[in-house]
Amino acid sequence: RTQIFPDQSSSIFSKNESPDIPFSVSINAYRCCEHGCIYCFARPTQEYFDLSAGIDFESKIFAKFDAARLLEKEFRKPKYIPQTIALSGVTDIYQPVERRLQITRSLLRVFAAYRHPVALITKSPLIMRDTDILSALAESDLVRAYISITSLDPNLARRMEPRASTPAARLRALETLSHRGIKTGVMLAPQIPFVNDHEMEAMPAAA
Repeated sequence: RTQIFPDQSSSIFSKNESPDIPFSVSINAYRCCEHGCIYCFARPTQEYFDLSAGIDFESKIFAKFDAARLLEKEFRKPKYIPQTIALSGVTDIYQPVERRLQITRSLLRVFAAYRHPVALITKSPLIMRDTDILSALAESDLVRAYISITSLDPNLARRMEPRASTPAARLRALETLSHRGIKTGVMLAPQIPFVNDHEMEAMPAAA
């Protein structure tokens, strides 16, 4: 059973200086993730809070209920310099709980109101719910939407990502977003030797 807890972080931005990451500022609307991907690099972060990197990571979700207000507060600072902000640098902004909480949608409303560039990364077709806001951002070339695809085999995908959407649903989301004029891309990581690396050509071809 999924449990939701408030994340009371005082700042909404996560910053990095890594030359290997194509953005320096990101926002994570949620800490932990219901998708339960077996390879997730974010799992160990749960142990900083004396929780398990296993089942706790998948079932105890921390939500930033105040995210939209904190984002607008940052945008209104006199010294703020706009740059593309990535949504979902660590855990998925469209994991199942987003259907009910709509924190990601509230953030997108702020981006649209301030005409601010944003990039999104997700495994979920729930992103299609927000095509109204994304299309408005796309009219000014302010948005990029990336869909993560790790396999075209639904059985393999289910073993690697137990509660994420099917590969077919992700491809449909990619098609829908593209047809709505939203610039899209695909993320093909991780490539795991002898598990999914044989699909390295098939996945971008399908996309």
